[in-house]
Amino acid sequence: MEQAPAAVFTACSVSPTTISSGESATITYAASNADTVSINQGIGTVPSSGTRVVMPTESTTYTLTANNARGPVTCNVSVTVNSGTAQAPRIIAFTANPSTITAGQSSTLTWNVEGADTVDISGLGTVASSGSQAVSPTATATFVLTARNRNGTSQANAPITVNAGTTPPPTQSTAPVIGGCQATPNSITEAGASVTINYFSQNATAVTFSPAVAGSGLNGPVTVTPTATTTYTLTAAGANNQTATCTITVNVTPAPAPPVAVITGPSTIETINRQTTLDATASTNPAGGALTYIWTPLGTGAAVLDQGQPVTRVQFGGQFGDYPFRLTVRNAQGQESSTTVNVRFTSVRIP
Repeated sequence: MEQAPAAVFTACSVSPTTISSGESATITYAASNADTVSINQGIGTVPSSGTRVVMPTESTTYTLTANNARGPVTCNVSVTVNSGTAQAPRIIAFTANPSTITAGQSSTLTWNVEGADTVDISGLGTVASSGSQAVSPTATATFVLTARNRNGTSQANAPITVNAGTTPPPTQSTAPVIGGCQATPNSITEAGASVTINYFSQNATAVTFSPAVAGSGLNGPVTVTPTATTTYTLTAAGANNQTATCTITVNVTPAPAPPVAVITGPSTIETINRQTTLDATASTNPAGGALTYIWTPLGTGAAVLDQGQPVTRVQFGGQFGDYPFRLTVRNAQGQESSTTVNVRFTSVRIP
């Protein structure tokens, strides 16, 4: 009795492989000859091909398992989660298509990297930040992409399974696949600003956008300029009327008005004392939340005694005269504004 063929993954990738905390990544996969397919990390059983959006809070490796009577086969994809404002390069996509070949055949590596000073692929050397290259490994191999900048290093793997020439290649699924769906940035504060949408497709004859996007093809990137929050639906069409979709939402949220710095009193405050008080409690912050107060003497001979406070004491040297000060207020969003006041230290008693 002829034994059933082993299960095999014909596609297995994640895009992007590097995200910031709070962002998502898309696992794209396809398995042949499998009775069941599952993903760990609490996801469980999934269809034999498709995509799965994940949002890990820390760097995570996902193991995909395809099983039949011959036993399980696995593939791993990893998502690196960066924290802080200084970011290592972002690997939007790194795939091998097809991921299973017969000895003597070729597979095409495709990659797209953002924010890298250098990009290297094992076996190929230094490459451009995006592109594709046909490879013909003689044995099962994993190609490693390494992207570097001054903030760190990001890596992604593209495994290729090579079957012996006497073994018939596995039957590959003809169902279309679309993945790597990502908007950069996914939130803008100015209507009509440019946003880059990245994606890739496999086994597809066409990819369409709803709403329509000029210049779209089988693979991204494309540029959109939404004037309001918009959800884009990407549909990959393949043979036998089969389709695959993904959605991307770009949020358009106008930035709040900046804070307003206010120093209570006239533009020139007169005093006969070597120390007086400046009051900025009337400053406003339309965005809400606390303000940071920065007091700066603009001349010599004066000092700020309560830096960082909305009400501060200022002190003068021995010379009578004018002492200008600048107040800068800054909110949590980084918006700021400034105003100045002149303090006149005089020997003449103010009526």
